[in-house]
Amino acid sequence: MSRWSVKKNSSKVKGKETPAKERKSKIAALGGFLLSSSKPILVAVIASLASLVTYVLTPFHEYVNSIVWKEKGELVVVSTHKEMHVGEVLGLNVYLISLSRSPVSEGSMKVSFDDAILRPAPETNEKLVMKSPRVVSVERLTPDDLEFIAQASGVAKFVVSVVTKNGDSPIEKAMLVKVLPKKKQIYPTAKSFTGDWNIVLNGTSGTMELEDIGRSLSGKYLLNDGYRGEIDGHHDGKTFYLTLYRHGLPTQYEVRKGVFDPANELGVELSGEAILRLPRGVGADKEQDIPANDGWTVLHKGEFTASAKGETQ
Repeated sequence: MSRWSVKKNSSKVKGKETPAKERKSKIAALGGFLLSSSKPILVAVIASLASLVTYVLTPFHEYVNSIVWKEKGELVVVSTHKEMHVGEVLGLNVYLISLSRSPVSEGSMKVSFDDAILRPAPETNEKLVMKSPRVVSVERLTPDDLEFIAQASGVAKFVVSVVTKNGDSPIEKAMLVKVLPKKKQIYPTAKSFTGDWNIVLNGTSGTMELEDIGRSLSGKYLLNDGYRGEIDGHHDGKTFYLTLYRHGLPTQYEVRKGVFDPANELGVELSGEAILRLPRGVGADKEQDIPANDGWTVLHKGEFTASAKGETQ
């Protein structure tokens, strides 16, 4: 009896699985489906966590490195002149080099100078204090040349200082520049407009004498029709501005954004539009189709040209 019972219970129907094995097979299939479906999500989550950990630990890692290795940097100051004359322009560039295993952390740079001898060009004023980047090897800190104009003779001192986030003390570099008295000049050049010019103002020829001190212009002119007067203005690397006053008259000529070629040292030529204008409320109102919202009435538009030899002695 027991023998038959064991035999009966151990018998199988060929081609069919037991309920327990069928459940296991379904569970395995479901698990495989869920794993394959969730794999991209798991990869994205792990990648995001890794990025987050890197973002959090990188500054801490750099800070620890700066303690262990003591970040160390050196400034290199490059100038266009070691010796110059009054009225000339000096260009300055600053580089920062990392000298340790720890990068030089970000911070700020400040340029100090002797303002009794030098003055910064207008576009340089806002660049005397600027942010300095993180430096692994070497970086240029000045995106453009810092320009300074010599206004008196003497020895001028520059001091460049960089204060970093993780550094113990500022990184500093000093440089001296000797400024000599103004150089005697007869003929204008592209760098200095000092000298005599032949001009044509609104179709009338004449002459002009200019003195150029640190890109600030002053002088006088005389036209062949007898008109004469004083001049003031300024220039930069490629453009110039002039006001030509008319002696004994309220009118004046203004030349805005005149142009010249700074690379032409053999013969300097200036050109621009000359506007004859009169203070509003003075004389007849002959305003043309030119807006004048600065208190002036525009009387006429003409051309201004000037030419001179590019020689010095």
